[in-house]
Amino acid sequence: MLSIRRSVVLAVALLVVAAGIGRLSVASADPPDPQAYIDGFPARSPSPVEPHPASTPDPDDLWNLSKIGIPCDPPHDDFMSVADTGAVVAVIDTGVDPDHPLLVDRLVPGYDFVNHDPDPSDDQGHGTHVAGIIAQVAPPVEIMPVKALSASGAGAHSWIANAIIWATDHGAHTINMSLGGPYPSTTMHNAVEYAWSHGVVMAAAAGNNGSSIPIYPAAYPEVMGVAATTQDDERAEFSSYGDHVFVAAPGVWILSTIRGGSYQPWSGTAMATAHVSALAGLVKSYYPTLDGWQIREAIERGADDLGTPGWDPIFGHGRINVCRTLEIAQTLLMQPISPTAIPLVTPTPPTE
Repeated sequence: MLSIRRSVVLAVALLVVAAGIGRLSVASADPPDPQAYIDGFPARSPSPVEPHPASTPDPDDLWNLSKIGIPCDPPHDDFMSVADTGAVVAVIDTGVDPDHPLLVDRLVPGYDFVNHDPDPSDDQGHGTHVAGIIAQVAPPVEIMPVKALSASGAGAHSWIANAIIWATDHGAHTINMSLGGPYPSTTMHNAVEYAWSHGVVMAAAAGNNGSSIPIYPAAYPEVMGVAATTQDDERAEFSSYGDHVFVAAPGVWILSTIRGGSYQPWSGTAMATAHVSALAGLVKSYYPTLDGWQIREAIERGADDLGTPGWDPIFGHGRINVCRTLEIAQTLLMQPISPTAIPLVTPTPPTE
């Protein structure tokens, strides 16, 4: 398993930026344009962290779930039973292990934009870990694996843009992007706008460089940028901060699925992001008539405020709270659709 250093997000070469989303060139497995990188890594400890061999993890090891309010009152399992049809959360990442016991019955068809085939199997491990978090937080949702990062953990902006458009056109309600890079991209932003204009809620990693450098796609206004918190509700030392942080979520020592059927703790804003996209999918599962603005509002208002009162650049609107978000979402059913503050576009549908 590849260990990703926290500084990798800054190690990107500025190459030619492909503009537009009409027909994006993805001719080879070597990233042809600016790249984004995975934002999670195996958790560090004084001794090596071995994979957890159990078929299901010990609940005592899942501190992140209790921290965000799971189980709820009424119990989380009861909440799960009322969801009629699970929303689809697309995981744009290194792929997903389709044979992991926790995930095998949760996946819907996806695509591989690195190798250009319909088999988005994970050859790195990061995407499988992210998908496992989503599965644990939001049991009703279905997971759509879309591979846009290679085995090295890097992916061209055009690959990611293609993945966003494909996921949107194939029924994703939420898109998880546990990845990022320091360079904005017209190609990727156009794809993000396309997804948002089609009602897709997006979450992306705020970055692991521990600075205020904006990370994309988290810094696009249509995307919820996610910072990472510790078990004590403090900022994770690696977590980036700044105007691009919308909310925070647990991101240190998160036990989740890895390739081969076992579990291992990883850390990163990538792990934090998975909690937020899972929550968005959970809200959509219970309240499918809510629009993207209402889902974002429920997540924002439902968060537990940390740090400076109100929004701040470390935690955004706060650390997410599942039960409170669901309660607020229910009240929003009776309210008018939220005003559109972000200009929406009506793009020409991309050519397949």
